[in-house]
Amino acid sequence: MSGDLEYRQRFRFKRIMKQAEYWFGDFNSQQEAQLRAASDARPLNNEIWMAERLRSQQELIRILKKIRAEKPDREAAAAILRKHAAAAFDLITYDENKAFSDALRDGNAQLAALIVNIATPAQKAHAVKRLQNLIDDCNAMAVR
Repeated sequence: MSGDLEYRQRFRFKRIMKQAEYWFGDFNSQQEAQLRAASDARPLNNEIWMAERLRSQQELIRILKKIRAEKPDREAAAAILRKHAAAAFDLITYDENKAFSDALRDGNAQLAALIVNIATPAQKAHAVKRLQNLIDDCNAMAVR
């Protein structure tokens, strides 16, 4: 929430690069410049994010109070909480912010596509290895 636009965009870009480098390995300066431009092109409105986060937290508090007061069985309470958790995957849930949400989703999709499209064969191999490790971990946990 703090800092000017340049600071917030740089902060957001650093988070993107951390994730991209986790999956693909190091990027060269030309790739980073392309990713920075795509990152900065996405809409940025921390005030909307904060308002959405507060609304979601208030909704969770309301749900928890209702569960405490009504004392539903475990399965019913779990279903209510799962529904709330699933809704959290929508970036922005309130109609007044739909245009921002749609533009952000589009920008994020374009950024993800750019990451894959500019990755070198070695970077793509790195990503495949990371993904296979994740698949192997999930399979090992499922066996347990």
